[in-house]
Amino acid sequence: MGGCLRGLIFLLLITFSTAALANDRDTNCIKGEVARKISINFRGISLNSTEALEEYCEDDLGSNQFKVFKVIERIKQATKLNIPRRSEDALSLSHIDEHNWWHYFETRIRKIEMPRQGLIDFSCGTNIMAYVTRPQRGTVFLCPHFFSNFTVNDLVSTLIHEARHFDDDGHRHALCNDGVHKGKPACDEDIHDRGSYAVGLQVLVRLAQDPENSTFEKYELEARALYKAHTNFNIKPNVKITESLILADNEGSVFHGTPDNLSYRGNIGQHKALAYTRTTLGNSFTVIPENNYDESIRLLPDFSTEISYKLNMQKAYETEGIHQHFLDIDFLSGTPAILTKYEVISNCRSGDIQSIDVSDLSPVSLINYNTEEGSVNKSVVLKDGNLLDVSCNNKTLELEYSSYRLHESITNFGIKDLVSQNDVLYGLLGNGKIVEIAVQGNIIHAINNSTLDGIWKSLTKVERPSIFEK
Repeated sequence: MGGCLRGLIFLLLITFSTAALANDRDTNCIKGEVARKISINFRGISLNSTEALEEYCEDDLGSNQFKVFKVIERIKQATKLNIPRRSEDALSLSHIDEHNWWHYFETRIRKIEMPRQGLIDFSCGTNIMAYVTRPQRGTVFLCPHFFSNFTVNDLVSTLIHEARHFDDDGHRHALCNDGVHKGKPACDEDIHDRGSYAVGLQVLVRLAQDPENSTFEKYELEARALYKAHTNFNIKPNVKITESLILADNEGSVFHGTPDNLSYRGNIGQHKALAYTRTTLGNSFTVIPENNYDESIRLLPDFSTEISYKLNMQKAYETEGIHQHFLDIDFLSGTPAILTKYEVISNCRSGDIQSIDVSDLSPVSLINYNTEEGSVNKSVVLKDGNLLDVSCNNKTLELEYSSYRLHESITNFGIKDLVSQNDVLYGLLGNGKIVEIAVQGNIIHAINNSTLDGIWKSLTKVERPSIFEK
């Protein structure tokens, strides 16, 4: 399957820290010999001791210096990675092979400039992790944000990105045409230009394929790579996509695959909806509880990790104004949305809460809807047997809507979910049956009686880049 990444990556705003799930690589000590070589190779960082230790830990180097040493150690370790090449698409481009990362980095960066206590570096904006300047060739300046809650692998990508600026014409960034960085110098025009964002993305992709990663770290790296591919290039990279379905029944049993080949994945208990989301914290499933406002559950794709947290929209639900008129909660373009008697409320990935007035449409509920072209996940407001299709405009990040009508063949049951998989549209009806669906004009109707046996509660589409498949 081929497809543009536009609309593929969605941010889920949650209050949750990844610190507890970081890989051991982030916390263990560094062998003394390795640490001494690093301190010799790069000015600006030191061992803080004249005594030669067998190993250096965070207490020996200080938390910030220790993180820098760990990141550089990881770059050096990459020369020993043995990761097979997979697929042939934009994410598999090999601008700089991982076996050459160390040589590439050490021949371009000679000094690591740490933040100085009490001094403000005005080149470090709120979200800037590091920067370089042409006059001070070979020096990378680290900003306080570099030492926030990023993993070692994230920071490897950052340092290789900065080193790339010392090649050729400097690979200066372009202004982003759309998305969350619109109007900011946070993009490359095209991944094929082999700029800083391209090589940084490549680092994340290759590290995501490292078999020594923890499960969480693997999915986190995949998600970060996809997010960057979506937000840091004006020409969106074309990526081969593998599509599949996730179904859950009334007992909470979850099945994954295609309609003719489903396999059991686990049990999530009683739930309202099972949504597949990609976030900067990793690919995951989000399980919304029956009563809408209890804590949701987040599951990794292999169901190995379960974390409870409250969605921002669930917190908003608890406010008096929404609570009094609340009808439903579900996902809109990958972010939680709330339906009241009067409006659809969501942040549409831009961070600002937005709403659409539906007070004169007699709204009933929200459902997930994935369009046939697969470009945007949508929620649909069910009203008097018809559908109000609400979505996020990828360029403006504004809510917009259009109307659809249910054919009489399914009006009696209503629709709970609509997804497309490999160019076939499936609908989960109110009676728990899954049928093949066709959309003609603005009319949605069933074209067969039943596609999958059983009584189902939720139907979710999963899109994964083929390069990350085993």
